[in-house]
Amino acid sequence: MLDVGCAWRWCLVCGVAAAGVHGALQSSVSIGAPNPCVVLLVEPYIGGWRGGPTASYFHGTNGMISSKGLAWVSCRRRGMRVPLTMETFRRVNSRFHTPSRRMHPRRLFLFTLTFSVLVLSACAGNGPQSAIEPAGKMAENIDKTWDLVLMLATIVFFLVEGALVVTIWKFRHKKGADDVRPKQIHGNTAVEIAWTIIPALILAILAVPNVKGILEIRTVPVGDDVLQVQVIGHQWWWEFRYPDLVDDQGNVLVTANELYIPEQTRVNLSMTSADVIHSFWVPKLNGKRDLVPGKTSNLTLIADAAQEEPFFGQCAEFCGLSHADMRIKVYVKSVADFDAWTAAQLLPAQIPTDPIAKAGYDTFVSTCAACHAATVQTPNGVEIIGKPYAPNLTHFGSRNTFGGATFENTTELLTQWIHDPSSLKPMNPDANIIPERILGMPSFGLTDAAVAELVALLEGWK
Repeated sequence: MLDVGCAWRWCLVCGVAAAGVHGALQSSVSIGAPNPCVVLLVEPYIGGWRGGPTASYFHGTNGMISSKGLAWVSCRRRGMRVPLTMETFRRVNSRFHTPSRRMHPRRLFLFTLTFSVLVLSACAGNGPQSAIEPAGKMAENIDKTWDLVLMLATIVFFLVEGALVVTIWKFRHKKGADDVRPKQIHGNTAVEIAWTIIPALILAILAVPNVKGILEIRTVPVGDDVLQVQVIGHQWWWEFRYPDLVDDQGNVLVTANELYIPEQTRVNLSMTSADVIHSFWVPKLNGKRDLVPGKTSNLTLIADAAQEEPFFGQCAEFCGLSHADMRIKVYVKSVADFDAWTAAQLLPAQIPTDPIAKAGYDTFVSTCAACHAATVQTPNGVEIIGKPYAPNLTHFGSRNTFGGATFENTTELLTQWIHDPSSLKPMNPDANIIPERILGMPSFGLTDAAVAELVALLEGWK
């Protein structure tokens, strides 16, 4: 049986036929009877070939098609009928077709093994940002929907692929068998109705949990038992404000990058952006939600149980140069531990009495306060020192990370950060337009002594 699937072969054969080279292709080569003959039907039209060539395979005697075993290339548009001998066709065909070779069993085994290892190496069940290991009610609803989709998709896959394999095996070409053209069918009403109804039913089944889940996730929780948190996305850090948690002076609890919530409590995140579009995503607690400047979106978090290790998240919408370093850590505490953390965070930072840390405080007021704020107990009472354009530094020493929850809060990294922030995190402070646009912390050229003093201050503000 001849291979007639290559477009280049068809272009060549059809080009020869269209050129009307009648005599060049006529030959008197005989093919013994019975012989396989190929009938090619080509339909040219202006600007291209309509539908392409079709091939039919016949097995018959000489007299059925031609006494010389000729195959015909018919151009209906020009009324031409050019005879093409099988020998000539085979010559043309052989120039573009290389017989397929069976892969050696050992090579096939090695290929399959290598491919399987590569695929399986991409699987991990202990990823810190795994959406298939939910730790909260909202994430569990998403995971259940995923499980249902996966189950139905797996069933459909094996049914379809199984039918395909059985069909290929049952109706495969057998050695010694005559080349019989398969029966041509042009439609089966029952089958067409079946493969229309079945997908519709599957989609209807999937629609129920999907719609229910979307409505549940989009519902904004209300009630006295709901913890309200305002989330503001900045390039490239997160600001968390707890409007219901205030100190005696009415100052709201403000922190950065590390979100603390109590276990088994509905937490409503009211989110917006100060600059560009961001996307808040903590996979083990809920799905993604965009933060759009000038608009407020809501996301509900309900953590199952308290744990020491944080839940990891990140910005899931490209937001500029340091998008990859805009991360989130969510700490889930027991109700008692959360209340204790809240009480400690609402206390003002103290002006240090240690000479080194006191000198760091003076540098903070004269330099850092241009962008950073801190709630401080001064001789005149509790005051907010500085501007809220960058992360609030009150109780900075109690945080485990800094720089968009990217770097561990260690003396070495904090020292390097103050010396040259862009050496740790890609930023563009030269483009800062305060307060409209903050694209990173600049290097102020502080001396080593001044940096050490600032480090001592910040580490003491616990």
